[in-house]
Amino acid sequence: MKLAQQLRLVFVAGGVLAFALVAVWIMAPRPRSAPPLSPPPAAPTPRAIAGSGLVEPRSENLAIANPVSGVIAAVAVAPHDHVKRGDVLFTLETRHLEADLATARSALDAARANAGDARMKLELLEGIKDPRAIRKEELETRKFEAARADADAARTQAEVTRLTVEIERQRIRAPIDGEILRVEARPGEFAPAGRIDPPLVVMGDTTRLHLRADIPEDLAWRVPAGASATASPRGRGDLRVPLEFVRVEPYVRPKQSLTGNPDERVDTRVVQIIYALPAGTAGIFVGQQMDVFVPAPKTPALSTR
Repeated sequence: MKLAQQLRLVFVAGGVLAFALVAVWIMAPRPRSAPPLSPPPAAPTPRAIAGSGLVEPRSENLAIANPVSGVIAAVAVAPHDHVKRGDVLFTLETRHLEADLATARSALDAARANAGDARMKLELLEGIKDPRAIRKEELETRKFEAARADADAARTQAEVTRLTVEIERQRIRAPIDGEILRVEARPGEFAPAGRIDPPLVVMGDTTRLHLRADIPEDLAWRVPAGASATASPRGRGDLRVPLEFVRVEPYVRPKQSLTGNPDERVDTRVVQIIYALPAGTAGIFVGQQMDVFVPAPKTPALSTR
């Protein structure tokens, strides 16, 4: 009797275990292979040379910097704004300069008055016809006083001009016609002189976008001179944008961006080729990465002689 009960318990435990295993197998999530939203970029021809490119304005990115340090008083632009050459982008605090300018202008008025008085006294002496009526030393003294007064007025005028120029330097203006791409300037912040990272304002001529393509130096010799190319935005392998050749940069430079491929070397150097995107291309932004493909002709075997 005990043996039958033990066998019954064994069978019940085995059934529970089997039921648990089946339930776990049924309820376990199944991995699904989801197709990519967009196919990866593919070369148009088997011999095409692949590279990576970065979209930039036709004028390249202009990092606007201020020539002097100061506190930002006002910012006159925002991203997407189109400005003309000479338009104010932002201004620095100028109250101390304006106070000095008011003082200099007052000093200029006094210097001009003194110069006018000295010239009037000299003209009175020079108007006397009889040379015996005045001493020669007095006439020379009046001439020196008039010259000194004119020099003081000129020096004060130069100071007014200097302060006016200094105030104008606090108004940072656009060097070209273009579009504002990035604004990091904020009213009340201190802006050091010179170029900083990130720049206070980035702008450029976006009437025609360019693509700066990096071609590995060991493949650059295969690129035909003046050859056109195609490019696909990252994540849009189905979209191929035709590119127009612009120029080749004469300097071979180290590669700045790494893709993470196992065979990629840190010491890789690249030749940069500038292409122009078609005018009015939609959905492409400055700073966007694109995969570039340059069709290359079949290269003959190198002679061993």
